[in-house]
Amino acid sequence: MAAKVLIVGTTTDYVQWISSISKKKVFFLTDSSLRNTALEPKPDSDDEVCWDLSDSKGAILAVERHLQKFTIRICGITSFDCESMELASLIAIKFNLFFQTPNAIRNSRDKFASKRAWEAAGLNIPQYSLLNSREDAEKFHRKINGICVLKPLSGAGSELVFSCKTSNEVKDSYSKIKDGLISRQNNRLFNSKSILNKLSVLAEEFIEGTEYSCDFIIEKNSAKIIRLTEKIKVNSLPFGIIAGYRLVGKIPEISHNNLVQTVAKAAESIGINKAICMLDFIVRAGEIILIEIAPRPGGDCLPSLLLCASWQNILEMNINLADGKEVEPIDYRKIEPLTALRIFAPKEGLLSGMDVSYLTNNNSIKAINLTANIGRAIRLPPADYDTWILGNYIFTFEGLSCDLAEVYNDFSRNIKVGIR
Repeated sequence: MAAKVLIVGTTTDYVQWISSISKKKVFFLTDSSLRNTALEPKPDSDDEVCWDLSDSKGAILAVERHLQKFTIRICGITSFDCESMELASLIAIKFNLFFQTPNAIRNSRDKFASKRAWEAAGLNIPQYSLLNSREDAEKFHRKINGICVLKPLSGAGSELVFSCKTSNEVKDSYSKIKDGLISRQNNRLFNSKSILNKLSVLAEEFIEGTEYSCDFIIEKNSAKIIRLTEKIKVNSLPFGIIAGYRLVGKIPEISHNNLVQTVAKAAESIGINKAICMLDFIVRAGEIILIEIAPRPGGDCLPSLLLCASWQNILEMNINLADGKEVEPIDYRKIEPLTALRIFAPKEGLLSGMDVSYLTNNNSIKAINLTANIGRAIRLPPADYDTWILGNYIFTFEGLSCDLAEVYNDFSRNIKVGIR
């Protein structure tokens, strides 16, 4: 009987990538709506189960039928997408396998719950509040007497995240988030069954400082950092949208031991005890202030950046951890300090072409990853946060300005994106 790791709910581009590196070691439970519209080739019939993943009972039955039909045994479970982790947890319970508990998943997905857990553990967090009305939003703004950030309780990245300086901006942003959540009620990313206050909004004090993202392994009450990146922000992008990431080997104000102990406590305090996690945090005046956590590796261009800089494939590492294997990352302080920048569509419409010859002719470029196909319908935030991201490129600083915003603007001007 073949023993395979089940990967729950990932996107079809990840299915293709993972299949190329872990062929026959894994099989996939994929949302049928993603597979029906996918441009990537479908895996062999024994490598994928397709189902409506909002129907958890039906999805579990479909997995059972697949195991019987192809004589497969599940030896581990993992997921790379926040919206599929609750289902992965239910499947793990059904088949008596290890995965994060439903409570740990809820604590990581519910940003209010994670803040409460971190506060109870004595970790540094922004001032925060759960909002159920425009009046609540205005009251919080008056309380902190400064810039505040409004965001959904669930979600990922910068979708429906707003920075507010005035009372009117706070009330307007609150309404935009509420309307956005109502329009996304069929989107599993925003429709977590375990979050009771799905239409509530989280308010946070805006923290002025350098923002970082890291991946780490938490296991046996200790953490090992896999990668540490500084987030790159430019003024031309909407608030919260990251232009890219720069790999770093240290944070000037923070010791290695302090960082390791903090990320371990951040995971353990919300119930995560064995996983590869992604943590976002801000460093201000020598303090680590926690923002968000997920019991999965960081996505977007981060896996490609780590692979290019160190030959570590974090997707494969996550699969191996789910399979019970020992995972030993390279010391993050010794990884080549490469940078990844993202490519965004300049306007809405249909993608008609992309000319990246300026990148291919530049000796500093290490890799170019285009993720959008010709003909894609592009919409811009706040209506859509995914379709306007067209890919990324990875480079060294050889021969380039050290000002990342300047580098981003220069490359962006010379990447020709056709929209009709």
